[in-house]
Amino acid sequence: MPSYQRIALKGWKRESLYRMYESYADPLFSISGLVQLEGLIAKAKQHGLPFSQCLYFKSLVVCNEIEEFRLRIGSDSASGSDLRLYESVIGGTTIPKEDGTFDFIRFHYKRGMGLADFCSQFNVGEVHKSEPQHDPLPIIRHTIIPWHAFTAVKHPRSGTNEDAIPKIAFGKFKKNEAGQTVAPVSVEAHHGLMDGRHVCEYFSRMSQICG
Repeated sequence: MPSYQRIALKGWKRESLYRMYESYADPLFSISGLVQLEGLIAKAKQHGLPFSQCLYFKSLVVCNEIEEFRLRIGSDSASGSDLRLYESVIGGTTIPKEDGTFDFIRFHYKRGMGLADFCSQFNVGEVHKSEPQHDPLPIIRHTIIPWHAFTAVKHPRSGTNEDAIPKIAFGKFKKNEAGQTVAPVSVEAHHGLMDGRHVCEYFSRMSQICG
């Protein structure tokens, strides 16, 4: 289970922002942008790896690099909510079922692991969908919407602290004006924990390592 350190809210650099957005009925914000994926598509084909798993891997690499993507609002029975910075975060996504619905899975990532190792262990994550004892917070929720090159995405809300978990959606590939293969990406996050510049840093870094 990923470890974390508690952050004292008093004196924290984002204290005033956190307290302001904490009072909002909806403190989440969402930004969509285009990410270059041509290099990653070629690499997946070259090595015979599932592209979706390659994409999740690169996303987790970037999310673990950016501290704000590892911040969470926890729940302590003794003191109420607490602020946590996780050492690392793993991933989660949906898998289709034969009846046309879907199920949820978690897949693990460790800093320094290679793409091939990640893909080889990916399906092991399915067993975690019914694991009752796991910490639900150190995760980045992902989804792929391959049928449409969307311009925006809205996610459902639970109304709990888990809503502070970032949610990332990837859309259908397309060619931009320069002939590069790009895909729309939407990132939703809690504004008390991060800002638009952190999301744009995610977009930029993804294009660097996937383009």
